[in-house]
Amino acid sequence: MGMMDDLQKRLEKFGKDVERSVTGKKKPKGGHTLGGAADSALEHAFDASRPLGMTLTKADDGRAEVTGVAQQGQAESKAVRIGDVVAALDGAATDYDGFVAGVAAARSTGARMRVRFARPLPRGAAKKAAPLSNEQRDARRDAMARAAEKRGQPAPRKKKAADAPKSPTVFEDGPRSAETQAAWERAQRGDDRTRRDMGYDPFQAVSSAGTLEHERAALRQQPEPFAGGGRRLDGQAACPEAEVACEALELCVDKAAALTCAETVLKLLGNAAKGDAKFRRVRLGNKAVQERILAVDGGLEALCAAGFELAEDGDETVLLLKDGFDAARLDAATKTVAAAKARLSK
Repeated sequence: MGMMDDLQKRLEKFGKDVERSVTGKKKPKGGHTLGGAADSALEHAFDASRPLGMTLTKADDGRAEVTGVAQQGQAESKAVRIGDVVAALDGAATDYDGFVAGVAAARSTGARMRVRFARPLPRGAAKKAAPLSNEQRDARRDAMARAAEKRGQPAPRKKKAADAPKSPTVFEDGPRSAETQAAWERAQRGDDRTRRDMGYDPFQAVSSAGTLEHERAALRQQPEPFAGGGRRLDGQAACPEAEVACEALELCVDKAAALTCAETVLKLLGNAAKGDAKFRRVRLGNKAVQERILAVDGGLEALCAAGFELAEDGDETVLLLKDGFDAARLDAATKTVAAAKARLSK
């Protein structure tokens, strides 16, 4: 076996030498290039006095990872993507806690921040060598056959299609490479984090008619219990759904309509907190509700973030805050909307 292994190694080395002589490639100098993901650095300037337009989560390595990007926000305008990682703030390397503290300090002074993101590159992104032409493969095979004949070994046979290795992963639309599979799995994990952080599935299509039975069943589902464990930069309890709704409010082109919407939502939430059942039912067919809340992006979402649920009452659709509602969730959403109203009033 030792002699056969030595002959096989010599044959493989000879084949590589023939390939270099045919293709004109030089033997690489130095060590090896190990496979793995590298980072592509991107740096952008953010206005700390405005919402950053992105949701961050503390990654396993302690850094701040982007898990959500608001539409028409600062992050989206700078092409920040889900999966990007904050690498530095104002030229200094930082982790999640350091970035949160830095944003709080910048907001107190209204200064602009320089944020550098690291974007992981997919494994195998390095440039690969061009495949050999048919003539080059034939020349290499002939050279290997002559070398094998001199050594008294059988000539290597040409591989058939049946001998080719199959892709380890097969999708419905055909086989894909391991790199594609890894990228697909990373995207799925990112989508799962976004669903968990936002409290609902933003990727699920919903019919505007609202007549399908499975959609009606989804409307009857209870909202996720509000843990209240998260904290905003000002120390108040965080309500992620209300934060997203208020960002949409603040991005509204008609600032007067957005301010009126925030004031109306605050009035409804304040009345609902008093405990009177009549204030915990909102008719969506009401003209004032349609003009002041439903016509503005983020208005309906702010009420749902506070615990109101869409329901059918006879022939009309209403918002209900059921008995035993989560008072902590309602309070956190109210404070979030109040902060957005204060910013809109400036």
